[in-house]
Amino acid sequence: MRIVLFALFCVWLFPDSNNAQACQSPELSQGFLVPQQDVYQHGSKVFYSCDSGLKPALQTWWGELMCENGKWSHTAQCIAVNDCFAPEVPNAKPVQPLQTSYSSNSRLNFSCNKGYQFEEVDVHEAVCTDGQWKLPMCKRKLTACGVPPSVADAVITQPSQNMFDHTDRVEYRCKNGHEMVGEKFSYCMFGVWTPAPQCGVAERPAVSHVRECGPYPTIENGDFIEEAGGRTLKALCASYYKLEGPEQVMCVSGQWSELPVCKAPCLLDQSQLLRSQRSYLIHGEEDEFWCKWGGWVKVKCVDGRAQYEGCGLK
Repeated sequence: MRIVLFALFCVWLFPDSNNAQACQSPELSQGFLVPQQDVYQHGSKVFYSCDSGLKPALQTWWGELMCENGKWSHTAQCIAVNDCFAPEVPNAKPVQPLQTSYSSNSRLNFSCNKGYQFEEVDVHEAVCTDGQWKLPMCKRKLTACGVPPSVADAVITQPSQNMFDHTDRVEYRCKNGHEMVGEKFSYCMFGVWTPAPQCGVAERPAVSHVRECGPYPTIENGDFIEEAGGRTLKALCASYYKLEGPEQVMCVSGQWSELPVCKAPCLLDQSQLLRSQRSYLIHGEEDEFWCKWGGWVKVKCVDGRAQYEGCGLK
């Protein structure tokens, strides 16, 4: 029986490493390891305890380490018996990053999570006294809201969260193929969400042959040509004019869909330029030119009007 138990102990202490790296004996001051060895195989567990007047920096009387491919699962550490472990306050977070432990009489500030407030207005600190924390308490605000109402075939655009303050809002967006009925926002008002929208199946518009809409539409400085199949018109702009908006136009339920526009080019003022470099800029285009009296001028074309910056031009 002893042989069997010893064999099981060896399997537990020295499992199949699969070529993983072993660990050197962990460093521990003011404490001791069980079992004490110079080298531990991958997967081995080691227990540790501390000298009198000290305790492991864990919420147990015995610490446990595991060798994981040449590294220990954590650093063994002994702290004073009167020290406190890092505290946790429900529905709150520490103002500063947490330490492993805190000496007696330490103080740590917390802030309540969204939708919560301190139960005692003036008590925001956790206080360590002889190894025990006196913690602040965060309670839910009466005007806070929980998870917003779900809407079929819709998503909420903001990141997920469980608590909202008074006047917070969430935005809904319908999935493809659905259209919204109602206000796209729902507001948290005094602990209650305002009515959320609904998303119904969008009606498919009736697209007809372009000739069923009557005469072709007209756009200034442009024209339309009928594309193959007769279901769409293609918009074309005059030379140097830039098309903005949909390139294709359809006859939908007897009406023309949205029409594009042709934005005008800009004729450059050559009188202030060093030499003739370009005559035109296309709408939305930007360029730089040498000034006749030195320096550069930046030019941007906005629907037929050249905007100058430099050379004294405007």
